[in-house]
Amino acid sequence: MQVVNADAVVVKLNSGEYKTIHLSSIRPPRIEGEEKNKDKDKRFRPIYDIPYMFEAREFMRKKIIGKKVNVTVDYIRAATSSSETSTIPAFAERTCATVTIGGINIAEALVSKGFATVIRYRQDDDQRSSHYDELLAAEARAIKNGKGLHSKKEVPIHRVADISGETQKAKQFLPFLQRAGRSEAVVEYVFSGSRLKLYMPKETCLITFLLAGIECPRGSRNMPGGMQVAEPFSDEAMAFTKELVLQREVSATFILAPISLISVVLLATGCLAGFAVRHWITFDLQFHLVSWPSLVWFLMTLGVFVNSLCSARVCSVCSGHL
Repeated sequence: MQVVNADAVVVKLNSGEYKTIHLSSIRPPRIEGEEKNKDKDKRFRPIYDIPYMFEAREFMRKKIIGKKVNVTVDYIRAATSSSETSTIPAFAERTCATVTIGGINIAEALVSKGFATVIRYRQDDDQRSSHYDELLAAEARAIKNGKGLHSKKEVPIHRVADISGETQKAKQFLPFLQRAGRSEAVVEYVFSGSRLKLYMPKETCLITFLLAGIECPRGSRNMPGGMQVAEPFSDEAMAFTKELVLQREVSATFILAPISLISVVLLATGCLAGFAVRHWITFDLQFHLVSWPSLVWFLMTLGVFVNSLCSARVCSVCSGHL
């Protein structure tokens, strides 16, 4: 499961298929065009730059990621296409639904906290949430109590440094991360089975890094000489890692940065690299990337972490080297 923004999630159906679901009859936080283009030199990042978008995403992430939800489809909004005479932007077909968990309507909870607003419809438009009246009542309470978007206080500002893809900055930042030991983080993006982007709330930064000790098949990508063909099992590797860690809280211990940060990533139930190898997703142990002192430290540390975090020794590769 993945939270796309404050009104859309990707869910895994019982059939194993992934489907994007939009929450019925609500509108996520947004920013006007003039405000968005105020600083043209700054790269616009909706999740951090739109007021209350980060809070809305985090509320949904903590509420539903990794959990089973109930989805009731309310309506299908047909695709629209923009034209020279129309001001309506192009939208793909959208499945709009009510998503609940433990009896809680996620859309209603978002609106009640002021993290979303309710869409108004024409009287003859019946394509709306099956709990539309409850949404209106939740919005009225949020307005009365000055919650979120309806607050008179200054909007929260998230200054997040993005050092992903910048090798020099990553190397400069590495000693600080190493002194910190284990760092808590949220997996923001999965590039491949072994390459991830982390958001580190304590350090307020975004970092791209590689999993220590393993390498996964590479997917297709644009290169100067043309499109590089994907290696076998690259899609399976990325899907495996996505399902395991995307938008979940993890602990990371950083080792070194030859071309990117290399890290041991731990879940609540064990070592991510160990899980990947156990499921035959990785195809090459890249220990030659790590200097011998770092390799010994990595193996010893990983063994201690796995022994303390895993009820069973799921990290068979690490156990075999200790």
